[in-house]
Amino acid sequence: MICRLDLFRVLSQADLDDMTTDVSVINQNVDTAISFVSGYLTQRFDMSLYDDCQFINVDNDGTTTAEATAGNYVMLATYSDVSGEFTGMATYLCILDTTAATELADTTYFTLKAKDWRHQTLVTTCCDVALYHLSARVAPNTAPAIRKERFDGDGNKKNSACAISWLEDVQKGSINCDGLVVITDDDGVEEGNRITVINSTDDYLSPYSQF
Repeated sequence: MICRLDLFRVLSQADLDDMTTDVSVINQNVDTAISFVSGYLTQRFDMSLYDDCQFINVDNDGTTTAEATAGNYVMLATYSDVSGEFTGMATYLCILDTTAATELADTTYFTLKAKDWRHQTLVTTCCDVALYHLSARVAPNTAPAIRKERFDGDGNKKNSACAISWLEDVQKGSINCDGLVVITDDDGVEEGNRITVINSTDDYLSPYSQF
């Protein structure tokens, strides 16, 4: 869904370093955020593409190969040749199953997409959740107010800009979240729109029925 480097969408490297430089701690809170956000979405949406998405070269290890299944995405972190700093994510779609680690530049197996395929508000929301949990862990008494405001509106979930408000609206269908696939049943009815009808004569037992 996201990786550590996505956090730079909402804050600078310097601001993150002020919180912590411990990559393992950051990654733990990113994982926590993914689980938190998934809890709102997996009952209604098919999140398999997000679950199967791979992030490589995140720590600038030079890796440019991946083993993937057709239809899944690989996100390659890119870096400046001059400064060595993170500059963004290149999106590759696997078009043919690989049987071993394969270069992303091999067009038989991968195609480079023009833009990030992920829902951008979802990515930003995950980042806000991760940074809230991270700040609560490493600086509970001095965390910037913006972190709580971005997470739950500082207690006011009606604040449409906060993560919780957006997740709740998406969960109940108040917001049309393009790009997220709604789960449907065998009749094509979308999750959340089912109506259970009970036959009042056959299926309902009155509490006053005599035995």
